[in-house]
Amino acid sequence: AMLTFRVTSTPKVGKALGFNFVIQNNGTGMAANARFVLPLPVNMSWVSGPSECTSSVDEVTCSFGDLAKGVSRNRYIYLRPSVKGPYTLTGSALSDTDDNLLTNNNKTVDLTVN
Repeated sequence: AMLTFRVTSTPKVGKALGFNFVIQNNGTGMAANARFVLPLPVNMSWVSGPSECTSSVDEVTCSFGDLAKGVSRNRYIYLRPSVKGPYTLTGSALSDTDDNLLTNNNKTVDLTVN
């Protein structure tokens, strides 16, 4: 898999903050049960996202089923920071199929909320 993950709007306390991620199957075959998983930092909550994404108190999971070789999914999610200060978010691209390029599967975004 390959993952890109980035902030798409200016971080402001109490406002919805946009994030974009792209998960792509760069493996040699089908990626079974491909998903994007994002642990939510303390003081950041789920606002909205596409139908593939669900949120618990501490984690967002976006499930895409089986992704064929070379196929990608490009999605936007929105989270709300409730306090000012630094945040670190690390998203992961996961599947039930072995992946020999694990270094591409995690991306970290550091940001400061004003």
